[in-house]
Amino acid sequence: MLKVISYNVKGLNAPVKRHSLAAEVQRLKADVVCLQETHFKRLAHPLLRIRNFNTQYHATGPTRAKGVSILIRSNVVFQLHRKISDPRGQYLIPICSLNHKIYTLVNVYSPNTEQLSFIFGVLRRVSLVATGSLLVCGDFNYSIDPLKDIRSPKILIPTKQIFCSIDSPPPFPFHLRC
Repeated sequence: MLKVISYNVKGLNAPVKRHSLAAEVQRLKADVVCLQETHFKRLAHPLLRIRNFNTQYHATGPTRAKGVSILIRSNVVFQLHRKISDPRGQYLIPICSLNHKIYTLVNVYSPNTEQLSFIFGVLRRVSLVATGSLLVCGDFNYSIDPLKDIRSPKILIPTKQIFCSIDSPPPFPFHLRC
């Protein structure tokens, strides 16, 4: 069983934030770490020195905004089959083997506006390439239950509708009846 954690880190350019993240990841004994809002600039990001996490993938934009990363623990048997990376740094989709099982990992950092159309677009793209078990992580900037979220507009769109609205839903590890 893999232990996966996902964090919106709200920027990792400060060494103290990278150190705190490393301590938390080690404490939780995570195997896969999905990070959103890393704020790394393309080709100028610092190396995330987290012990036993030598496999790292990053999607960065042209500025120090957005950004997603996926880190894989060294003791996980890993093989990358394909990687799709958003040039704006808002999603990263590696199709890979983790401990000899095929996964499509999706790490998303959704914009603050037009979240649903963004999510639909990413899921459409995923549906074209998804292989094995699908694991979706991220910060969707969208509330599953807007009635309980005081910061959210009170527009209720059921989560099921999000996944059923694309032409060909991706293969979910559970049954989703649309």
